[in-house]
Amino acid sequence: MNPSTRREIVLTGYSVVSPIGIGLEAYWDSMTRQQSGLGPITQFDAGTYPANVAGEIDDFDPKQYVRPRKSLKVMCRDIQICFAAADLALSHSGLDTFDKDPDRFGVVFGADMMYSPVEEVVDAYKSCVVDGEFQFQRWGQEALGNLFPLWMLKYLPNMPACHIAIAHDARGPCNTIMLSEVSALLAIVEAARAIDRGCADVMLVG
Repeated sequence: MNPSTRREIVLTGYSVVSPIGIGLEAYWDSMTRQQSGLGPITQFDAGTYPANVAGEIDDFDPKQYVRPRKSLKVMCRDIQICFAAADLALSHSGLDTFDKDPDRFGVVFGADMMYSPVEEVVDAYKSCVVDGEFQFQRWGQEALGNLFPLWMLKYLPNMPACHIAIAHDARGPCNTIMLSEVSALLAIVEAARAIDRGCADVMLVG
């Protein structure tokens, strides 16, 4: 594209869901007070682990953000947090009340692998163990019956973008980028390029 015809792209809203705050005000208040988000692990028993300190997100209630509520059953906690952050950012931008063309409103999210808690797969695992050894060939026939039917949808890395796009009626470009620590930065670049190419007017990025 000719530089003289390139579209101006601006960041209009932000938010964060983190161990030191949910939403911009809480986050910034913790930052200015130099408050640490680290503390003893409480979400599972870490007593036997060599490290038992982490940055946990406390007081997070996904029901305050996720809609429709029935979506919660196919969202792991990672996806719930992504959804909340995106929802807060859109609200901060003011674009949630702006008359947008759904076909020109898109979503790009940077993600990484999302791992299932052991308790969700332990029965499936046990069904494949014979004489103390895991038998891979038994997985399709034996294990799947011991898993929640929509289990995989809870952990697919592309699902944050999908849930967010559906909830906000964003029918434009919808993409997920997985490249470890740089995923989010690449998501910003891809969103800007989607606008620059003329494929969208508004992109929600996380």
